Amino acid sequence: METGKRIHKTKFSANQIVDAAFRILQEKGPDAVVARAVANELGSSTMPIYSYIKSKDLLIEALLKRALAVLYDYMTRERTGDMWIDWGVGHVIFALEEPQLFKLILRERAPADESRPHFKLWNTIIKAAEDYPPFGGLSAEQVEMVMLRRYIFAMGLATHLSKAPKGFLSEAQIIDMVRGTSLAMLEGARSGTMTVV
Repeated sequence: METGKRIHKTKFSANQIVDAAFRILQEKGPDAVVARAVANELGSSTMPIYSYIKSKDLLIEALLKRALAVLYDYMTRERTGDMWIDWGVGHVIFALEEPQLFKLILRERAPADESRPHFKLWNTIIKAAEDYPPFGGLSAEQVEMVMLRRYIFAMGLATHLSKAPKGFLSEAQIIDMVRGTSLAMLEGARSGTMTVV
């Protein structure tokens, strides 16, 4: 018998809900991630969404973890054969190719809160840097200082290029810029002209 009513699925796993929200995030940005949009993406009413998402903050935290995992993937792709340069270049390319994820990471950045997912990524990168030969002879404080300053540079370049016309810089130009700045910072740390703060 035809009733004209749409039958909604009423049960979803947490992963299905986060997957749907992530698709919306990638396509439309952080502000578009609302329960109604997630429900529409799943062909559902909002009730099952609210039963999983106790607050938007919890959903954003789950999306942030996924966005940072995508960023880590970009950072660890081999582009130049130099791990440290690849991290910086990957960060910039990520911002250009995944602008909505980059926007979420920028918006949700909380440098003083060590419980946030950003710190897990930062600590993973710092740990990997311990075995980076060009950092040999530098103290742990110097390495962290160089890494932090280069991170700030990469974020600044990524933010600038995310607002520039498409193709403003080629990947080769981005590599050259990241490499030149990184090596200058490393030389500054070695020569003592860059102080630990």
